[in-house]
Amino acid sequence: MSIEWPLVFFSIFTGIACGMFFSLVYLAEYQGKALDKRLKVSILVLICMATGGFCAQLHLRHPERMFGALGHPTSGIFMEAAVEFTLGAIIVAYMLAVRREAGAAVTKILGTIGAVVATVMAFINGDTFVMASRPAWNTLLLPICYIASAGVLGAFALNLLLGEDEGAHYTLQRLLLKVIGVQAVVMLLYLVMVAIAPYPDYSRSLQRIFAGDIAPISWLSILIVGMGLPVKFIKDDKAAKMALTSFICVLAGALSFRIMMFMIGSSVRNFFS
Repeated sequence: MSIEWPLVFFSIFTGIACGMFFSLVYLAEYQGKALDKRLKVSILVLICMATGGFCAQLHLRHPERMFGALGHPTSGIFMEAAVEFTLGAIIVAYMLAVRREAGAAVTKILGTIGAVVATVMAFINGDTFVMASRPAWNTLLLPICYIASAGVLGAFALNLLLGEDEGAHYTLQRLLLKVIGVQAVVMLLYLVMVAIAPYPDYSRSLQRIFAGDIAPISWLSILIVGMGLPVKFIKDDKAAKMALTSFICVLAGALSFRIMMFMIGSSVRNFFS
């Protein structure tokens, strides 16, 4: 199917926001690092959420259609909007607590609640694509892939914002390796699901993904650039020096995964050919 670019960038910006706030809570509230970065990072999280919301509007073509979708509580747009507004409110409350120098327990509780909601937001982001009519999308592994992608994007985005704080960089490195490892495992499971999905067709086959027209995206953009290079930078203790390059690599990998997802998102029956 054709690539819906507004949805691609909506999911990327939202993923960065969710993953960055989750990583911030882990680093600041649970590890006691980068406490002075909490306000700046939270503001950037809100900006990413707003940018993602703008991209969603571009997908609808007409902004007034949003109000129609919001009138149906079971729609994906309603769930996304509700969770996103909830997350935004929690982040604002977290920022106020930090700004007023509230106790560590207060900021930790607010941050933890926000991190949980951010995880739910990342899941809903991917769950809206789950469709029975598209075998490659008809699995809960897809939204789990979106959670993993958000974790990688957000952690590397936060790594980029830490500056010269070597202690925070060192602590975050453990999280960087973990989120990439989780992403690799989840993507492998997703590809296994694609291989055994009902109604097999070349348009959504592993042959096309690894040896067809999608192969350059799979091997080069996702595997080598999106995961291999960032891991090498971490293993070589260059995560801080190569923070920008690492973020660009994982961003390219996230973008490529979404492109691949749309390219293999063919329907069981094509009624419009």
